[in-house]
Amino acid sequence: MIKGILSALALFCVGLQTVNAAVAVNVADFGAVPNDAKCDRAAIAKAVAAAKQNGADEIKFEKGVYELKVADTSKERCIEIEGIANLTVSGATEENGTPATTFQRQFEYKPDLNGNQILRVSNCPNFTLKNVVFDNSPRYMTAGEIISNDGESIRVRVFDGNPLFDKSLAICANLWDKNTKNLKKKGSVTFGAPEGGNIKNNPEKYTFNIVGGPKDRVVELKNPEIAKKCEVGEVFSWNFGWLGYQVIFMRCDNLYVENVRTHSALGFCMQASFCRNVRAKDVKFLKAGNQMHVGSRDAWKLMACRGIAVIENMYIEGVRWDGQNVHGIFVWPYEKVDAKTALFSNDLYGISHDAFAIGSKVGFMKDKEEELLLTIVSAKPSDKLTDAGKKMVIVSFAEDLPEWVNPSTTCNLYGMNLDSYVLINSTFKNIAGTASLIRNDNASITGCTFDHIMYPAICVGGAMGEVEGVVSKNANIMNNTFIACSWQARHGATGAVSARVQQSPRVPAKLTPYIKDVNISANTFIDCDVGVETAGVKGLYIGGNKFINTAKPVYEYDNAAVILGQNIYDKNSPQPKN
Repeated sequence: MIKGILSALALFCVGLQTVNAAVAVNVADFGAVPNDAKCDRAAIAKAVAAAKQNGADEIKFEKGVYELKVADTSKERCIEIEGIANLTVSGATEENGTPATTFQRQFEYKPDLNGNQILRVSNCPNFTLKNVVFDNSPRYMTAGEIISNDGESIRVRVFDGNPLFDKSLAICANLWDKNTKNLKKKGSVTFGAPEGGNIKNNPEKYTFNIVGGPKDRVVELKNPEIAKKCEVGEVFSWNFGWLGYQVIFMRCDNLYVENVRTHSALGFCMQASFCRNVRAKDVKFLKAGNQMHVGSRDAWKLMACRGIAVIENMYIEGVRWDGQNVHGIFVWPYEKVDAKTALFSNDLYGISHDAFAIGSKVGFMKDKEEELLLTIVSAKPSDKLTDAGKKMVIVSFAEDLPEWVNPSTTCNLYGMNLDSYVLINSTFKNIAGTASLIRNDNASITGCTFDHIMYPAICVGGAMGEVEGVVSKNANIMNNTFIACSWQARHGATGAVSARVQQSPRVPAKLTPYIKDVNISANTFIDCDVGVETAGVKGLYIGGNKFINTAKPVYEYDNAAVILGQNIYDKNSPQPKN
């Protein structure tokens, strides 16, 4: 598998080679001047239009801060690029190579804002983004030390440099160790979603109010339930909202992102969707100043992409949910129309007809192991809805549907899933969620560090209840380090590395597909409650790992063809029985 992935990587890198830029557009020529405190949105839009009209292959930004002022964060996009092929958007760099160009969105603070995009790029094949920082003013989060707790309320002294607002909602709140600056081994104080509805319905219970004078920088939250979770001396951090997608790449084949930073985000920091081939190097999501975290949702989601993804030297610290989530979408055949045609949807989001790429495959799972691949020849919207009111799609195949297909048949939609995913030499730290969600085939995670991850650091499998798939095959997890990971379960999974499928009420447990061929080897686990936890895997190897102060190094059950190789266990890490 590794040889095949490296061959694919070599071909991908060759495909990314481009000739020297023939036409470059400088945003300064259109009036976008950094550090002048003026809004640069209109000038940048003119530069983008000129690049499209003139067939430019580069839009250049100078060193400094570009102010992107919006009145309504939920409706206004700051920079939008659509339909330009072979384009590079490039910022400047400092002498040490770090990005020196900042896209800073400015807005008026309000609680519970929904963030639209700072940058949206769509239908731009061979697009490159490099040497850019994404930030917000104000940053949509804050943090400080708990200075009192009477059991009914807490008071927090907000750190200098962090936003201080009266009546700020405590959405996506977490607790940190003041000395180590690491997440405490506790659950999140508030979650945003799904708890967001409760917060909106009872805002007074989750609202911090300023007490004392402005120089005191002290806020108070009156909530006994939250007070019970907190201790004086802990650091309390919170986002003011949790919704939004800050950077989106949509249908950008051969996407390349290099030397890009995110210091704050409203909602998801970044998402790539429906892109074929994604490569990234030195992309970082990291706090600045006295912040404790970056955003309220995932750092970078790769959703419904195809081809291969290669991510090198990524750094993610301080996001509320997941570091990198890689997934497509599950569907089910709700109704047969004829021998070659059926109606498809899912119980959560529904699905659009353009998700069924002509010529791509749908894998029909007969049971836990056997899968039948059929080829899509047409797909169109249906007037029918599911019982849950979700849209359905009429899909026809080149081959006949098997007789055993029914509404509980899980279908892997390969036209919306990566062929392979490679994550190399990356760091995930202080994430109140999972670091790496692997819900696709042919994944390789090597040379990475996972440090203080609340849920399992790596989750291999699929989430049928969240309709995020496919069920994984061929996962290789090697030469990684896991430190103090997984002190809370996710979908029942408890290990620093977990391989299991989240079940769906639609699918009987006896039909939930196997994850296949998982290799977990040469990793080091330090201070983890559970090292490796797996269920429902066929073809599992666990060997050559080192377990240090790990109470339960290997917890596996309900698997098939398990090979437990030679591992190293210290005195606080009991060797499992074969």
